[in-house]
Amino acid sequence: MSRQPIYRTHCVSCGARFSDVNVYSDAGWIETRISGLCEACFDTFVELMVVTRTGDEHDDDEAGDRRTGG
Repeated sequence: MSRQPIYRTHCVSCGARFSDVNVYSDAGWIETRISGLCEACFDTFVELMVVTRTGDEHDDDEAGDRRTGG
């Protein structure tokens, strides 16, 4: 028995229906099938991860300076 893929029609984050308004590239349409996120929400999450990671790395650098006295 073959299973058919289930395609979502709405973003799991914002709830908006997938359309050219919130999905604007071929990669974005593929991402809707992988994560269930529209491209706008996916881009927002990536930006937040970069900001958070940058902040974490900055904290690590400060900790390193305290440990080495520099």
